[in-house]
Order: sequence, then C-alpha cells, then structure tokens
Amino acid sequence: MNVIEEIEALKKVVEILTPLEAESRTRVLAYASQAFGVPTKSGAKGVGAAVADLPGGSSVLPASDKPASPQEYLRRHNYKIMTKRIAVMSVFLERERGKKRFSLRDITDAFRDAKEPKMPAHSQYARAQAMDYIAREGDMFYATTQAEKLVDSYAVRQEEEAGETGD
Repeated sequence: MNVIEEIEALKKVVEILTPLEAESRTRVLAYASQAFGVPTKSGAKGVGAAVADLPGGSSVLPASDKPASPQEYLRRHNYKIMTKRIAVMSVFLERERGKKRFSLRDITDAFRDAKEPKMPAHSQYARAQAMDYIAREGDMFYATTQAEKLVDSYAVRQEEEAGETGD
C-alpha cells in the first residue's frame, strides 16, 4: 500500500469513528487491533490489552498477555441477577475468548469453568435475550451493545466509587 492509499484509509477510519462515543471507538479500535493481529504498545495481543493501551481504555480490563478467566471476569463484574451475569459471560466470550458467535452451551461451559454453583436455566437465557443482552443469529448468539454497556458501565461505576472513597 502506498502512502496516498494509507492516508485515504485513515480518512475513512476517522470519518467512521468520529460520530461514535469514546467507549464505542475504543471497543472498535480494540477489536480491529485483535482482528488484524496488530500488537499493542505493550506488545500483547488481545482485546483486554488493546483496550488498556488505548486512550481512555478501561483500567478494569487486564493489560497483561494472559486473558482473564471466566471466574475473574464474573468477580470483576459482580452482578447478582442471572440475566446480567449471562450478559457478562457473553461479553467475556467475545472480548476474552475472541468468539464472534457462540452457543448457549458455550455460556454454560464458561459458567462451569468459573466453578459457579448455579448454572443459568433456559428461561434465564430467554430473559437475557428479551432484555437485549444477547441476540440470536441463526443457531448462534452474540453479546449486544446493551450487554457491553452493562459491563463497561460497571467498570466506570467502580472507578468512580473508588475515587469518591479515596482508594
């Protein structure tokens, strides 16, 4: 690719990303970095590291080469309601495991990997879908923007609370 083509590509990227909110831009850039295998500043590949390296990246996501475990991810996003926990696990599967689409069994397996005492019931998966945390595409599912907002807003709230208490 010559320099002129690179500049044109950059113009398009800026044009597309400009109307998005900062969090959305960060997620898009992190995903693109992972999809194209672009190493981050720390040399690590993966969404967690990419988001942590980007301006405004969440400090709640790990910046190491090691991906977060499902248990760690659930603990970090400490929701008690199962539909919200399903949303957290769906985002985990996309961000940490790199799955663009997954089955309900994949979510259940992630809960099992996290050594959770309670597994989601089928009705709770249906409720998570009704609440727009997961969406169906054919036989597979994906985390919705609503699920990503739920995960990202938890991280922001935790950072704000830590700042208020002086931690």
